Amino acid sequence: MILREISVKEIPYNHSNYEEDGKLVRIPLLKTNQRLSPQHIISTNYYLQIAVYMIYFSDIREYPIIINLPNSLNVDEIPFLPLIQTLTNLFQLQRAIIKNNSTVSQIFVKGLLPNTVEAVKELDRLNKIDPFVKKLFHLNRPAVNKLKPVRAYIIYKTNNLRKVYKLSNIQKYLIWECLKNNGVYGLPIGPLAINDLGQNDFQEFIQAFETTYIIGSGKPWVATHLIVSNIDRIC
Repeated sequence: MILREISVKEIPYNHSNYEEDGKLVRIPLLKTNQRLSPQHIISTNYYLQIAVYMIYFSDIREYPIIINLPNSLNVDEIPFLPLIQTLTNLFQLQRAIIKNNSTVSQIFVKGLLPNTVEAVKELDRLNKIDPFVKKLFHLNRPAVNKLKPVRAYIIYKTNNLRKVYKLSNIQKYLIWECLKNNGVYGLPIGPLAINDLGQNDFQEFIQAFETTYIIGSGKPWVATHLIVSNIDRIC
């Protein structure tokens, strides 16, 4: 593994802030909303699966997630979107992010319903959760005053791994986010140590992306944020 330290300012950044670019509004729910099994949703929808796992396996259980819709819709269409019914069976809070007073391309979700938590516990008990996902999102943060100075690195791929053609769910999730965010997407992870970044599971994970950046801090240094940029041609 080769790490090259860079300035945090060198990391590409795609600004997407709902507080500045849009406003949150409550989504009217249809009376005909059907109760769906959280375990079935998590097992069959890779995108929502990763969104749920990011919240569950962190120590910030109220971590908000932005769901990017395939296409922009008029706000009046949102209650009829099948995805909205699915979200109401997983998350405690769902809000549409409205831009220009009428257009919705993102949904804000926060908190897991008790049935969702129980579903994840059962999947974990049955060893049906990708161990790498659990490792990546185990956010046991060090105390804030121990997190400085912040240091950033580019992680180069090792040459002794074969190209991975079967994408994992976390890779597919991040590829989708890159496509919807001008080729760049970042999220909180870890804390992962330097040695963790050289393990085969992490190296196999970064094969899907042209460039992977890590931001972290502390002594000893630990990674706290991951940024992936552009999709490798194998995808």
